[in-house]
Amino acid sequence: MIKNVILFFVSVIVSILFYEMYLTTTEIFLPSTVVDDSTFGRSFKPDAKINSIKESFALRNVNSMGYLGPSYPFAKESNTYRIVLIGDSFVEGIQVAEKHHFRYIIEDHLRAKLKNKTIQVINLGRSGLDFRRMYIHYTELAKKFSPDVVIVFVNESDFRSKDNNIGPELLVTDGDSLIIDYSFNKTNLFVNKSNLSYLRRFGFYSLLQASYSNFKSGRTGEIIFDKLYFDKKYSEDVTVNKLQSDPFYKLNNAILRSYYYDRISEGVTTLIVPIRELSEDITKQITMNNIEIINLEEVYYNLHDQNINPFFWPAVRINGHWNQIAHFEIGKYLSSKIVNYIK
Repeated sequence: MIKNVILFFVSVIVSILFYEMYLTTTEIFLPSTVVDDSTFGRSFKPDAKINSIKESFALRNVNSMGYLGPSYPFAKESNTYRIVLIGDSFVEGIQVAEKHHFRYIIEDHLRAKLKNKTIQVINLGRSGLDFRRMYIHYTELAKKFSPDVVIVFVNESDFRSKDNNIGPELLVTDGDSLIIDYSFNKTNLFVNKSNLSYLRRFGFYSLLQASYSNFKSGRTGEIIFDKLYFDKKYSEDVTVNKLQSDPFYKLNNAILRSYYYDRISEGVTTLIVPIRELSEDITKQITMNNIEIINLEEVYYNLHDQNINPFFWPAVRINGHWNQIAHFEIGKYLSSKIVNYIK
């Protein structure tokens, strides 16, 4: 009996190792692309490979500095105009190849228009960021690149809720000053995750994580039954509160005001781009802090006139992030707006 038990466990271990070699060699499931950073929480692992298969099939690479796209250094050379993109998974854009990402389209169009300047567009998108975490990325990372323009992409929910990922907290004092609290990196949860980080080196672990994530997202039936499963339309569930009674009002206001002050003191222009139309209350709060909004409704209307849904992925029949066509049109549209800020 003992011999059989030992033989069983040896067989399981050998099978897992074989499966691991198969997953990583074929790149069906690669090792995890994230690390637990003591400043930002969950972050990209430098030089990691990304295999996106949920909405499309795309292979991407994280650069040596830990963000997507070209590896631009912090130091900015003369006659260089820098644009930094901040937002959640829509900005991250791992669903499309780099040459189809709107970051590339903006950079390509601006370089064609402004041959006398060096144009650099930097993608600092991170999945799951809400408005307060976007601001933390702005102050702790984006500013190191000495940007001329920062474009923050938002949804309504980013202003009215917090993401659940462990990471830094943004606090507003009674004097309306902003403080970043990094105490999360001393918690047992963060320490335990860091101690188990070696598991992320295995593709098999990524497969288990993806399976659990799909189960929690309610897509199990969609994956198992494929074409027999009826398509569910995307909708964003957001509870809209009156502006002054919104529990995030004071924090959001302090963030927006800080963006405005940085434009005055440091010459950094911040633009807000709603991924979907914002409520009247949030729009009012942004504009009263003298932050300009660039709406994408014109892009969406033009695409709908061509019977193109910018959020729809035909291969998997789901609504999700911007598809390849949307990336191109959004990049082209934003470049036509950004050019007005370049001197």
